Amino acid sequence: MDAALFRLINGAHAAVADPVMVVITWLGVGAAVWFALALVAMTRPRHRAAAGRAILALAVTLAANDQIVKRVVDRPRPFIGQVVDARVIQRPRPTTSSFPSGHSASAVVGAVSLARVWPQARWALAILGALIAYSRIYVGVHYPSDVLAGLLLGAACVWLVLGGRHPSTWSRPGPPPPGSRYVP
Repeated sequence: MDAALFRLINGAHAAVADPVMVVITWLGVGAAVWFALALVAMTRPRHRAAAGRAILALAVTLAANDQIVKRVVDRPRPFIGQVVDARVIQRPRPTTSSFPSGHSASAVVGAVSLARVWPQARWALAILGALIAYSRIYVGVHYPSDVLAGLLLGAACVWLVLGGRHPSTWSRPGPPPPGSRYVP
């Protein structure tokens, strides 16, 4: 199933989409686009704390993905061993193992954590994250299960670092009791 889905996505391409997908995939290298957006958010004092948490979540995710899971699983890339006929358009080809996709893991973390900074941009962030994850199969360097595992790892890491709930769901204190001297 994994190989069949890989062939379907990787084999369906258009010459005009190839350079676009290469650019999209390069935005995700080392979570560059997400770190850049978080650094932009750091310039605003009211966003500084949330942007700092986004950076922390990205760092934790990349460490878990690259230093732990990839080393333990050590799955070869689709273009190695000719398990599938991969059309690889990313240059240079990655030399690390395939499982899980770090681009996908950081895409979830970046989109979710930065949506807390800019809630009005949550759909744009989600679309960018989805495109980055999809691009990994399109450019021929990840199986669909690698991408899915990366998405799940990213979701777990962002939940762990950010506490599992959006600040808007946190309980807020009610109004002070009548006759109280408390002034918020």
